[in-house]
Amino acid sequence: MSFCEQQRVLFKLLFDQELQQAFIADKKKALAGFDLTAQEQQDFMTVRTDALLMDASMRRQLILSQFAKLMPLSFSLISSIENGIALLNEAINVQVMSEAAEKRVLTYAAQIKQAIAHHSIAVFATEQERQAFENILALEVAMLTSAAELRQKQLAGLYVEITPEFYEEEDALWQNTRLDLAPFVAANVINQPYMHLKQKLCPKQGSALWRHLQVNPLPGFLREDELAVDNGRLLVSRATVTHASDIDPVIDHITVELGLGFAPMFSYIDGTMTVTQMLQQLLHAGAPDALCDSVKSGFYQLLQCGMLVLNNE
Repeated sequence: MSFCEQQRVLFKLLFDQELQQAFIADKKKALAGFDLTAQEQQDFMTVRTDALLMDASMRRQLILSQFAKLMPLSFSLISSIENGIALLNEAINVQVMSEAAEKRVLTYAAQIKQAIAHHSIAVFATEQERQAFENILALEVAMLTSAAELRQKQLAGLYVEITPEFYEEEDALWQNTRLDLAPFVAANVINQPYMHLKQKLCPKQGSALWRHLQVNPLPGFLREDELAVDNGRLLVSRATVTHASDIDPVIDHITVELGLGFAPMFSYIDGTMTVTQMLQQLLHAGAPDALCDSVKSGFYQLLQCGMLVLNNE
C-alpha cells in the first residue's frame, strides 16, 4: 500500500482547488495521474465531496486568520481591491502548504507580491499608491523574515537576548566606537507612521481581522486616501522573544520610527564607521548643525533600543 501517495493525494485535494473541482466532477478521472492501487482508488471513491470541501475551507480559513494576524496592513489593503478577497484565498495553495511551517507565510507573501505586481496597472490609480503599498508589503515581509530567523535560533538553543547598555547621549565612548546592526533588525520606508496606518486600515486586531475583512472588505477610498499621503517614515524593527519555549516561542517586534531623512544614513551602519565619522562627512558635505544633531539623536535612539550594537573588534 502506497501510504505516502495516499497522503499526497489527500494533501492536494485539500489545497489544490483545480484538483478539487476535477474530483467533484469525476473522481476516477481526477485520480488517474496518481500512483494508487485499485483498492486505494476505491477508498477515495467513498470520500464525500461536501465533507472534503468543508474540511478544505475550514483549514484555509484558519490559515488565513493566522496570516492576516502576521500581515495585517497587507491583508486590509488587498481586501479593498477588486477580487482582493479571492486573491488572498487563492494564494493558499499546494506550493505554500508544501513548505516547512516556518516558511509558509513567506512563500505566501511572495505569491501575493507577484499577483499584485501582475495586476498593478489595474489595481492602483497612481505610482505613489503603488509604491506605498509595495513598501508596506516589504515591511511586513521583512518583519516576518526576521521573526522566522529568530524562531529558528531560539528552537536551536542559539538565541541570546540583547541587553542594551546605557550611555548618555553626549558620551564619547559610543560616538567613537564603530556601529553595527544588531541581529534580527530590518529597516523599511513607509509613507506614514506604522501605528497610524494600522489604526486607519485595520478595523480588527489579530485573527479577527480576516473574519471581518471577508464580510466587510476595506473601502477602496480608504486605501486611496491613506496611500496618497506622503509623510515618509523609516521604520526600524527588531524581532525579540517575548515568550521563550522549546516548542513554540512567541516572537514580537520592537520598533522605532525615524524621519525619512535618516534613511540614507542607515546604509552606512556596517560595523566599519563611527557616528563621529559619519557626522564629519555630513559637515563636510555642508549639512547644517541642526541636521547633524538630529542624525546623532537618531543613532542614539536606535542604540538604546537595541537596534545597534558597538563593534569593538
